Amino acid sequence: MPADALFARELRDRELSEPAEDRAARLGFATWTTHLRVWAAADRAGVSEDGDLAAFIASRLWPDLPAAWRDRFVEVVRARAAEGHRLSRPSAAEDVVGERVAALMRAHGYPTGDR
Repeated sequence: MPADALFARELRDRELSEPAEDRAARLGFATWTTHLRVWAAADRAGVSEDGDLAAFIASRLWPDLPAAWRDRFVEVVRARAAEGHRLSRPSAAEDVVGERVAALMRAHGYPTGDR
């Protein structure tokens, strides 16, 4: 058995033995952090138009998303922006993971960017 398979099994076993609330808080923090990093990358790339921003974010969060789905997503975002519903940068973890997971994150000591 390859060494990486042993490590993967050990990691999976450790994750499965982790209490559900601990796991939810940890995964919520990872998701929140990922969103912060993607938006920061968009800033560095100078992407600001809603459709371009939607394409940029989608390509980084969901790289395997079929192109037709991504294009439809961008189309919807552009149409909504034209109606005055612009994309907004999440300012707190609950904007991304919801109130329940953000509360678990706070309870476990993870930063949540609270308002």
